[in-house]
Amino acid sequence: MEGKDMRLKRINGMLILSLLVLVLAAGLQAQNYIGIVNPSFELPGTAKQSAWDNAGADDVPGWTSDTPATDSGVESTGIATDGTWNGFIKGGDDRVYQITGHMIVPGDDITLFVDAKNTGSATLFEISFFSVDTLGETAVLANTQVNVTDEMATYSLNFKSADYPEALGKLLGIAFDNVGIEDCWIGLDHVRAINKSMEIDVANYSFEEPALGKIKGWDEEDGAYIVDTSEPAEIPGWDSDDIIVDSGVELGWTPTDGIYTAFMMSQDTSMYQLTNYVIMAGDDIELLVDARITWAALFFTMALYYDDGGNRALINYEEYELLETYDVYSVSFKADNYPDCIGHRLGIEFDNISDPDSWIGLDFVRLTNYNVNDVAGAAALPDGFALDQNYPNPFNPETTIRYSLPAPGDVTLEIFDLRGQKIRTLADRSEQAGVHEIRWNAVNESGVRVPSGVYLCRLHVRASGKTDVQTRKLVLMK
Repeated sequence: MEGKDMRLKRINGMLILSLLVLVLAAGLQAQNYIGIVNPSFELPGTAKQSAWDNAGADDVPGWTSDTPATDSGVESTGIATDGTWNGFIKGGDDRVYQITGHMIVPGDDITLFVDAKNTGSATLFEISFFSVDTLGETAVLANTQVNVTDEMATYSLNFKSADYPEALGKLLGIAFDNVGIEDCWIGLDHVRAINKSMEIDVANYSFEEPALGKIKGWDEEDGAYIVDTSEPAEIPGWDSDDIIVDSGVELGWTPTDGIYTAFMMSQDTSMYQLTNYVIMAGDDIELLVDARITWAALFFTMALYYDDGGNRALINYEEYELLETYDVYSVSFKADNYPDCIGHRLGIEFDNISDPDSWIGLDFVRLTNYNVNDVAGAAALPDGFALDQNYPNPFNPETTIRYSLPAPGDVTLEIFDLRGQKIRTLADRSEQAGVHEIRWNAVNESGVRVPSGVYLCRLHVRASGKTDVQTRKLVLMK
């Protein structure tokens, strides 16, 4: 049969709500992962289900189709790559899909992966991303058709929000379809979606620069030089407070990313990096690093800090006992638990605190922000004052308002109706330079929900002896 076209469809609002609740309950599954409900089809885990909805006593949580399936669902057949159950789709049945809880924002760079195979005369397998607006209207964003083989293999599809500006502020959906002949089957398992926009940039994160051989020291100020030539050198991105005795980068020591490893001597002071990321309310940030003993060391610390007028102000740290081989270590924080750091640049720091004359090795430093909607637009200090359009818009039940301050100032953010009557004051305070966000849940000062309609959001900023005012229209739909 011909490949089925992905027509524009309206999805029932209650279905959107129920799936969103499931996704929010599930949360993020792992580093950089978009939340997917029942990604390996382990639920309900009771018996073969030959449909996605109302199949026998149980549904298949997270997954649905627009028309009743005749023989598609979940079963345990020994082909699963994650767990014991797998999904299966019959040719001729409608696509199976899931609406995630991820709202599409600028900077999204999402790759969807799924393990799939031919389980009975199938040939073509379709993978799709789609968007869903507040009215339940869907639109295909990206899709691909692949030839499935008789062995389980991983297939993927990428989506960048920059290519689909009309999708911003909408929910992201994923779909799979068997578009081969009727009465054929495809097995699938281990669905995952990774968003690169959740990564905060770390300069020279694997110490591959400047690739000039062994270097002792981090920059010229602490006496860094190329060991083979004694020439001055600098390792981009990294710094230290004092002259370095025997720390830097070198080839070898089984690096986990690239060919260089950072090494730190216990007598030397810590190494650190101040990133360009400005911490925002709601941020949930984790620092990870691969670390090991390289000579007689035992303990090291890793820390997250914020820049406080040129001083490193500690947010959180962890101390670990190392192994002889590389392992992954982490430290994390939630910005709302450390309000003093909001609006300041984020820094990272490592230190070898072992006995004298001992060394540790480090590689593959990465920072992840699980508050993905903040990462997309807040990588650096803003160039100017701005009140962005809220998202989603139209909205129900709440919306996010983002604004940028190039310098510290006094901020008043208010909501008005079209008659000019003030509905709610969302902020009236002094704030640091940076990108800030506030959510409005469509209630007034008395905590009563306001009716559907058009509202005005006004931002009033007094900074550096100047006053700026900007206004945006917000549309509440119920």
